[in-house]
Amino acid sequence: MNVEAKIDYEYFNFLKNKYKTSKIPINEPIKGQALIPNIGEFIPNPNGSARGLKFKKNNTTIFALPGVPMEMKKMISEYIIPQICKNINNPIFSRTLRTTGISESELQQRIGKWEKNDKNKIGFYPNIYGVDIRVSNKISKEIDVFFDWMYESFSSYIYSENDADIEEVIVEECIKNGYTLSIAESCSGGLVGDRITNVPGSSKIFNGGVVAYSNESKVNILGLKNETLEKFGSVSEETAKCMAQKVRTLFKSSYGLAVTGIAGPGGGTKEKPVGLVFISLASNSVTYVKKFNFGSNRKGNKMKTSQMTLNILRKVILDGR
Repeated sequence: MNVEAKIDYEYFNFLKNKYKTSKIPINEPIKGQALIPNIGEFIPNPNGSARGLKFKKNNTTIFALPGVPMEMKKMISEYIIPQICKNINNPIFSRTLRTTGISESELQQRIGKWEKNDKNKIGFYPNIYGVDIRVSNKISKEIDVFFDWMYESFSSYIYSENDADIEEVIVEECIKNGYTLSIAESCSGGLVGDRITNVPGSSKIFNGGVVAYSNESKVNILGLKNETLEKFGSVSEETAKCMAQKVRTLFKSSYGLAVTGIAGPGGGTKEKPVGLVFISLASNSVTYVKKFNFGSNRKGNKMKTSQMTLNILRKVILDGR
Protein backbone atom coordinates (compact mmCIF):
# COMPACT_ATOMS: atom_id res chain seq x y z
CA MET A 1 0.00 0.00 0.00
CA ASN A 2 3.11 2.22 -0.01
CA VAL A 3 2.57 3.42 3.55
CA GLU A 4 4.90 3.44 6.53
CA ALA A 5 4.34 1.53 9.76
CA LYS A 6 4.53 3.09 13.18
CA ILE A 7 4.16 1.69 16.70
CA ASP A 8 0.93 2.35 18.56
CA TYR A 9 2.59 2.80 21.99
CA GLU A 10 -0.71 2.81 23.87
CA TYR A 11 -1.57 -0.58 22.38
CA PHE A 12 1.99 -1.85 22.86
CA ASN A 13 1.75 -1.11 26.59
CA PHE A 14 -1.55 -2.95 26.66
CA LEU A 15 0.12 -5.98 25.02
CA LYS A 16 3.06 -5.87 27.44
CA ASN A 17 0.69 -5.96 30.42
CA LYS A 18 -1.37 -8.71 28.84
CA TYR A 19 1.59 -10.99 28.14
CA LYS A 20 3.25 -10.15 31.45
CA THR A 21 0.20 -11.58 33.21
CA SER A 22 0.52 -14.72 31.06
CA LYS A 23 4.29 -14.85 31.72
CA ILE A 24 5.02 -14.81 27.97
CA PRO A 25 8.14 -12.79 26.97
CA ILE A 26 7.63 -9.97 24.48
CA ASN A 27 9.26 -10.88 21.15
CA GLU A 28 9.30 -9.26 17.70
CA PRO A 29 6.11 -10.97 16.39
CA ILE A 30 4.21 -9.78 19.48
CA LYS A 31 5.70 -6.30 19.13
CA GLY A 32 4.60 -6.35 15.50
CA GLN A 33 0.99 -6.63 16.61
CA ALA A 34 1.22 -3.03 17.81
CA LEU A 35 2.22 -1.71 14.37
CA ILE A 36 -0.29 0.47 12.54
CA PRO A 37 -0.04 2.30 9.20
CA ASN A 38 0.59 6.05 9.22
CA ILE A 39 -2.20 6.30 6.63
CA GLY A 40 -5.19 4.05 7.21
CA GLU A 41 -7.20 2.59 10.08
CA PHE A 42 -7.01 -0.42 12.35
CA ILE A 43 -9.87 -2.84 13.10
CA PRO A 44 -10.29 -4.08 16.72
CA ASN A 45 -9.94 -7.81 17.40
CA PRO A 46 -12.37 -8.89 20.16
CA ASN A 47 -11.01 -12.46 20.24
CA GLY A 48 -7.28 -11.88 19.89
CA SER A 49 -4.44 -9.38 19.94
CA ALA A 50 -3.52 -9.02 16.23
CA ARG A 51 -5.67 -6.20 14.88
CA GLY A 52 -6.91 -5.79 11.32
CA LEU A 53 -6.17 -2.99 8.87
CA LYS A 54 -8.32 -0.89 6.57
CA PHE A 55 -7.08 1.07 3.56
CA LYS A 56 -8.68 3.04 0.75
CA LYS A 57 -7.02 3.20 -2.65
CA ASN A 58 -8.40 4.07 -6.09
CA ASN A 59 -11.98 4.12 -4.74
CA THR A 60 -11.48 0.61 -3.35
CA THR A 61 -11.61 -0.32 0.32
CA ILE A 62 -9.15 -3.04 1.34
CA PHE A 63 -9.36 -4.97 4.60
CA ALA A 64 -6.52 -7.10 5.97
CA LEU A 65 -7.33 -9.47 8.84
CA PRO A 66 -5.56 -12.11 10.94
CA GLY A 67 -6.20 -15.60 9.59
CA VAL A 68 -7.25 -17.32 12.81
CA PRO A 69 -10.85 -18.32 11.91
CA MET A 70 -12.44 -17.48 15.28
CA GLU A 71 -10.84 -14.02 15.27
CA MET A 72 -11.42 -13.31 11.58
CA LYS A 73 -15.12 -14.29 11.63
CA LYS A 74 -15.83 -12.09 14.66
CA MET A 75 -14.13 -9.09 13.04
CA ILE A 76 -16.01 -9.63 9.78
CA SER A 77 -19.41 -9.91 11.46
CA GLU A 78 -18.96 -7.03 13.93
CA TYR A 79 -16.97 -4.49 11.90
CA ILE A 80 -16.63 -5.24 8.22
CA ILE A 81 -20.11 -6.38 7.18
CA PRO A 82 -21.80 -3.37 8.86
CA GLN A 83 -19.44 -1.03 6.98
CA ILE A 84 -20.09 -2.78 3.67
CA CYS A 85 -23.85 -2.67 4.19
CA LYS A 86 -23.77 1.13 4.53
CA ASN A 87 -22.40 1.43 0.98
CA ILE A 88 -24.79 -0.94 -0.81
CA ASN A 89 -27.26 0.88 -3.05
CA ASN A 90 -29.01 -2.14 -4.59
CA PRO A 91 -28.94 -4.86 -1.95
CA ILE A 92 -29.52 -8.53 -2.62
CA PHE A 93 -31.52 -10.01 0.23
CA SER A 94 -30.72 -13.47 1.52
CA ARG A 95 -32.23 -15.86 4.07
CA THR A 96 -31.22 -19.40 5.00
CA LEU A 97 -33.33 -22.32 6.19
CA ARG A 98 -31.61 -25.14 8.09
CA THR A 99 -33.06 -28.63 7.63
CA THR A 100 -32.23 -32.07 8.99
CA GLY A 101 -33.58 -35.58 8.43
CA ILE A 102 -34.22 -35.12 4.69
CA SER A 103 -31.76 -35.62 1.83
CA GLU A 104 -30.54 -32.97 -0.59
CA SER A 105 -31.89 -34.94 -3.56
CA GLU A 106 -35.40 -35.14 -2.10
CA LEU A 107 -35.38 -31.45 -1.27
CA GLN A 108 -34.22 -30.57 -4.79
CA GLN A 109 -36.87 -32.79 -6.38
CA ARG A 110 -39.73 -31.36 -4.34
CA ILE A 111 -38.56 -27.75 -4.49
CA GLY A 112 -37.87 -28.09 -8.22
CA LYS A 113 -41.60 -28.01 -8.96
CA TRP A 114 -41.84 -24.63 -7.22
CA GLU A 115 -38.64 -23.26 -8.80
CA LYS A 116 -40.03 -23.38 -12.36
CA ASN A 117 -42.18 -20.32 -11.68
CA ASP A 118 -39.95 -18.73 -9.07
CA LYS A 119 -37.52 -15.82 -9.40
CA ASN A 120 -35.54 -16.61 -6.28
CA LYS A 121 -32.01 -17.93 -6.49
CA ILE A 122 -31.99 -21.11 -4.42
CA GLY A 123 -28.79 -22.83 -3.27
CA PHE A 124 -28.45 -26.18 -1.49
CA TYR A 125 -25.60 -26.65 0.99
CA PRO A 126 -25.43 -30.18 2.45
CA ASN A 127 -23.35 -31.09 5.47
CA ILE A 128 -23.18 -34.02 7.85
CA TYR A 129 -25.99 -32.58 9.99
CA GLY A 130 -28.44 -31.82 7.19
CA VAL A 131 -29.01 -29.40 4.30
CA ASP A 132 -29.03 -25.61 4.43
CA ILE A 133 -31.17 -23.86 1.81
CA ARG A 134 -30.07 -20.32 0.99
CA VAL A 135 -32.51 -18.10 -0.90
CA SER A 136 -31.47 -14.79 -2.51
CA ASN A 137 -33.44 -12.12 -4.34
CA LYS A 138 -33.45 -8.36 -4.87
CA ILE A 139 -37.10 -8.38 -3.79
CA SER A 140 -37.41 -9.53 -0.18
CA LYS A 141 -41.16 -10.20 -0.45
CA GLU A 142 -40.54 -12.96 -3.00
CA ILE A 143 -38.23 -14.68 -0.50
CA ASP A 144 -40.96 -14.38 2.14
CA VAL A 145 -43.50 -16.09 -0.14
CA PHE A 146 -41.09 -18.96 -0.78
CA PHE A 147 -40.34 -19.31 2.93
CA ASP A 148 -44.06 -19.49 3.73
CA TRP A 149 -44.37 -22.37 1.25
CA MET A 150 -41.29 -24.09 2.68
CA TYR A 151 -42.69 -23.99 6.21
CA GLU A 152 -45.98 -25.43 4.95
CA SER A 153 -44.24 -28.22 3.02
CA PHE A 154 -41.21 -29.07 5.21
CA SER A 155 -42.08 -27.87 8.72
CA SER A 156 -40.97 -31.10 10.41
CA TYR A 157 -37.52 -30.88 8.80
CA ILE A 158 -36.80 -27.17 9.34
CA TYR A 159 -35.18 -26.45 12.68
CA SER A 160 -33.92 -22.88 12.32
CA GLU A 161 -33.06 -19.97 10.08
CA ASN A 162 -29.68 -18.47 9.27
CA ASP A 163 -26.85 -19.61 11.60
CA ALA A 164 -28.67 -21.08 14.61
CA ASP A 165 -27.68 -24.69 15.44
CA ILE A 166 -30.24 -27.24 16.55
CA GLU A 167 -28.85 -27.34 20.10
CA GLU A 168 -29.37 -23.58 20.41
CA VAL A 169 -33.00 -24.00 19.34
CA ILE A 170 -33.52 -26.76 21.92
CA VAL A 171 -31.99 -24.83 24.82
CA GLU A 172 -34.06 -21.77 23.93
CA GLU A 173 -37.31 -23.79 23.74
CA CYS A 174 -36.59 -25.61 26.99
CA ILE A 175 -35.87 -22.36 28.83
CA LYS A 176 -39.04 -20.79 27.41
CA ASN A 177 -41.20 -23.75 28.48
CA GLY A 178 -39.46 -24.57 31.76
CA TYR A 179 -38.32 -28.03 30.59
CA THR A 180 -35.25 -29.87 31.85
CA LEU A 181 -33.15 -32.55 30.18
CA SER A 182 -30.86 -35.46 31.05
CA ILE A 183 -29.01 -37.79 28.68
CA ALA A 184 -27.68 -41.35 28.78
CA GLU A 185 -25.17 -42.03 26.00
CA SER A 186 -23.36 -45.14 24.89
CA CYS A 187 -22.07 -45.13 21.30
CA SER A 188 -22.13 -41.31 21.03
CA GLY A 189 -19.68 -41.05 23.93
CA GLY A 190 -21.10 -37.85 25.43
CA LEU A 191 -21.35 -35.91 22.15
CA VAL A 192 -25.03 -35.04 22.60
CA GLY A 193 -24.38 -33.62 26.06
CA ASP A 194 -21.34 -31.78 24.75
CA ARG A 195 -23.39 -30.05 22.07
CA ILE A 196 -26.07 -29.02 24.55
CA THR A 197 -23.55 -27.64 27.05
CA ASN A 198 -21.81 -25.63 24.32
CA VAL A 199 -24.86 -23.34 24.35
CA PRO A 200 -24.79 -20.43 26.83
CA GLY A 201 -27.60 -20.82 29.35
CA SER A 202 -27.76 -24.61 29.04
CA SER A 203 -27.18 -24.94 32.81
CA LYS A 204 -30.78 -23.81 33.25
CA ILE A 205 -32.13 -26.87 31.44
CA PHE A 206 -29.45 -29.61 31.51
CA ASN A 207 -29.66 -31.61 34.74
CA GLY A 208 -26.89 -34.08 33.90
CA GLY A 209 -25.71 -36.95 31.76
CA VAL A 210 -24.17 -40.41 31.93
CA VAL A 211 -21.80 -41.96 29.40
CA ALA A 212 -22.77 -45.57 30.06
CA TYR A 213 -20.41 -47.21 27.59
CA SER A 214 -20.13 -50.62 29.23
CA ASN A 215 -22.88 -52.95 30.34
CA GLU A 216 -21.58 -52.64 33.89
CA SER A 217 -22.14 -48.87 33.87
CA LYS A 218 -25.61 -49.34 32.42
CA VAL A 219 -26.42 -51.59 35.39
CA ASN A 220 -24.47 -49.90 38.20
CA ILE A 221 -25.12 -46.25 37.31
CA LEU A 222 -28.40 -46.23 35.41
CA GLY A 223 -29.94 -49.21 37.14
CA LEU A 224 -30.73 -51.39 34.13
CA LYS A 225 -31.40 -55.05 34.85
CA ASN A 226 -28.88 -57.67 33.76
CA GLU A 227 -31.80 -59.70 32.45
CA THR A 228 -32.70 -56.93 29.96
CA LEU A 229 -29.16 -56.75 28.60
CA GLU A 230 -28.78 -60.53 28.43
CA LYS A 231 -32.10 -61.04 26.67
CA PHE A 232 -32.07 -58.13 24.20
CA GLY A 233 -28.43 -56.96 24.12
CA SER A 234 -26.94 -53.55 24.85
CA VAL A 235 -27.88 -52.36 21.35
CA SER A 236 -31.63 -52.84 21.26
CA GLU A 237 -34.95 -51.04 21.42
CA GLU A 238 -35.61 -52.35 24.92
CA THR A 239 -32.23 -51.21 26.30
CA ALA A 240 -32.59 -47.75 24.74
CA LYS A 241 -36.04 -47.35 26.31
CA CYS A 242 -34.77 -48.39 29.73
CA MET A 243 -31.81 -46.02 29.50
CA ALA A 244 -34.05 -43.05 28.66
CA GLN A 245 -36.49 -43.83 31.46
CA LYS A 246 -33.76 -44.44 34.03
CA VAL A 247 -31.75 -41.29 33.25
CA ARG A 248 -34.91 -39.19 33.39
CA THR A 249 -35.73 -40.61 36.81
CA LEU A 250 -32.12 -40.37 38.02
CA PHE A 251 -31.89 -36.64 37.30
CA LYS A 252 -35.59 -35.81 37.80
CA SER A 253 -35.86 -34.25 34.35
CA SER A 254 -38.74 -33.39 32.02
CA TYR A 255 -37.06 -35.39 29.27
CA GLY A 256 -34.66 -38.32 29.30
CA LEU A 257 -32.70 -39.04 26.12
CA ALA A 258 -30.77 -42.23 25.41
CA VAL A 259 -28.47 -43.44 22.65
CA THR A 260 -27.05 -46.92 22.12
CA GLY A 261 -25.54 -48.40 18.97
CA ILE A 262 -22.57 -49.83 17.07
CA ALA A 263 -20.35 -46.93 16.00
CA GLY A 264 -17.99 -49.04 13.88
CA PRO A 265 -15.98 -49.78 11.95
CA GLY A 266 -16.09 -53.22 13.61
CA GLY A 267 -18.36 -54.98 16.07
CA GLY A 268 -21.34 -55.59 13.83
CA THR A 269 -23.21 -58.80 13.05
CA LYS A 270 -25.73 -59.82 10.41
CA GLU A 271 -28.59 -59.12 12.81
CA LYS A 272 -27.01 -55.94 14.18
CA PRO A 273 -24.79 -54.34 11.53
CA VAL A 274 -22.26 -51.56 12.02
CA GLY A 275 -24.03 -48.20 12.17
CA LEU A 276 -27.13 -49.54 13.91
CA VAL A 277 -28.36 -47.02 16.47
CA PHE A 278 -31.38 -46.86 18.76
CA ILE A 279 -32.44 -43.45 20.06
CA SER A 280 -35.03 -43.16 22.80
CA LEU A 281 -36.83 -40.29 24.51
CA ALA A 282 -38.82 -40.57 27.72
CA SER A 283 -41.15 -37.92 29.09
CA ASN A 284 -44.03 -37.89 31.53
CA SER A 285 -46.45 -38.84 28.76
CA VAL A 286 -44.47 -40.89 26.23
CA THR A 287 -41.50 -43.21 25.79
CA TYR A 288 -40.35 -43.04 22.20
CA VAL A 289 -37.70 -45.13 20.43
CA LYS A 290 -36.46 -45.11 16.85
CA LYS A 291 -34.02 -47.27 14.92
CA PHE A 292 -31.42 -45.92 12.46
CA ASN A 293 -28.37 -47.04 10.50
CA PHE A 294 -25.82 -44.29 9.90
CA GLY A 295 -23.10 -46.30 8.14
CA SER A 296 -19.62 -47.52 9.08
CA ASN A 297 -17.69 -44.26 9.50
CA ARG A 298 -17.22 -44.01 13.25
CA LYS A 299 -16.90 -40.25 13.60
CA GLY A 300 -19.61 -39.55 11.04
CA ASN A 301 -21.86 -42.09 12.75
CA LYS A 302 -21.50 -40.29 16.08
CA MET A 303 -22.15 -36.88 14.57
CA LYS A 304 -25.26 -38.04 12.71
CA THR A 305 -26.49 -39.81 15.84
CA SER A 306 -26.14 -36.64 17.90
CA GLN A 307 -28.02 -34.61 15.29
CA MET A 308 -30.88 -37.09 15.02
CA THR A 309 -31.13 -37.36 18.82
CA LEU A 310 -31.46 -33.60 19.13
CA ASN A 311 -33.97 -33.48 16.28
CA ILE A 312 -36.17 -36.09 17.97
CA LEU A 313 -36.14 -33.98 21.12
CA ARG A 314 -36.93 -30.83 19.12
CA LYS A 315 -39.99 -32.43 17.53
CA VAL A 316 -41.31 -33.74 20.83
CA ILE A 317 -40.90 -30.33 22.46
CA LEU A 318 -42.76 -28.66 19.60
CA ASP A 319 -45.54 -31.24 19.87
CA GLY A 320 -45.79 -30.48 23.59
CA ARG A 321 -45.41 -34.13 24.62
